[in-house]
Amino acid sequence: MEPLIVPLEGQFGIERQHELREMLEPLYCNPYVILDLTQTEYIDSTCLCEFMRMRAARADAGMRPICFVVDERRFGRLFRFLGLDEIFPVVHSLEEAFDRAPLTVASGA
Repeated sequence: MEPLIVPLEGQFGIERQHELREMLEPLYCNPYVILDLTQTEYIDSTCLCEFMRMRAARADAGMRPICFVVDERRFGRLFRFLGLDEIFPVVHSLEEAFDRAPLTVASGA
């Protein structure tokens, strides 16, 4: 199963909340999503709320949580402080995210 990699670039504050929601909603039913925040400069609580909204929608649909790729210096501590690393897979590189990708079993094997 190939994950869908979604890079977020720039700053995400309340003024971009609607844009972020529109970007994330189509991903609610994608089997495996990697959200790459390594090029994200800023996120505020409205952005974090959208991540939680996505988590709830995916959980309701029986989907796994999205995987976040974060820069340790920028968002790693924030994710740990808020406990988000306990409800989302949080890694520090795309390679690490691919290592966590779910394996598929070929039919008839």
